Amino acid sequence: MKLLSLTCQHCGAPLEVPAKITQLTCQFCGTRLQVQRTGAVAYTESLGDAAQQLARISDNTEQLKVEQEIARLDRDWMMSREQFMVRGKDGQLDVPGKTSALIGGAIVIVFGLIWTAMAASIAGAVGVGIHQVGGGPLSALPGFLPCFGVLFIVGGIFTSLIAYGKARAFQEHQRAYHAERNRLLAELAQSAPARSESDST
Repeated sequence: MKLLSLTCQHCGAPLEVPAKITQLTCQFCGTRLQVQRTGAVAYTESLGDAAQQLARISDNTEQLKVEQEIARLDRDWMMSREQFMVRGKDGQLDVPGKTSALIGGAIVIVFGLIWTAMAASIAGAVGVGIHQVGGGPLSALPGFLPCFGVLFIVGGIFTSLIAYGKARAFQEHQRAYHAERNRLLAELAQSAPARSESDST
C-alpha cells in the first residue's frame, strides 16, 4: 500500500497515512485533520479551520444572494414606479400625490360651478330657455351653456378620483417596496457581525 508523508497542521508531528485517505486523526495531538491536495502537493488542515472556511463561503454566498435580491427589488421598483408617474405642466414626469389630485379636481369643479352660474344668469337675462322655440338655431345656445359647466364639474370629480386612486396605489406600492428593502438590509446587517466574528477567531 502506497503511503503519504504528511505533517500535522496542528502540532507539526510527521504522519504516514495511506495515499487515498481524506481524513485522519493525529496520533500525537488528537486533532482531526483533513487531507488537502493541490496538484502534486498534499498537506493537512484542521477540520475546524475547514469548517470555518466552509461557513465563510456559505456566508459570502448568502450575502451575495441578498445583495442580488436587493438589486432586483430596486430594478423592479424603478420599472413599476413609472406606471404611476403623472406628467406635470412643464412636461416632466412627477410622483402622484393625494393632495395635488384633490386640489386639481377642486379647481376644475370650482371653475365648472362659476361657469354654470354665469351661463345660467346670461340665459336668464336674455330670457332664452332650453325649451324655447323660435328665434333661429342659435337662440337656444344660452340655454345650453350651463350644461358645459355641469360637464366641467363631472369631469373634475372623475379626474380627481382617478388621480387620487393612482396616488394611493403609488403610496401603497412604495410602502411595500421600502418594507421589503429594509427587511433585506436588516438580513444583510445580521450576517455581517457573524462574518466579522468568524474572521476574528
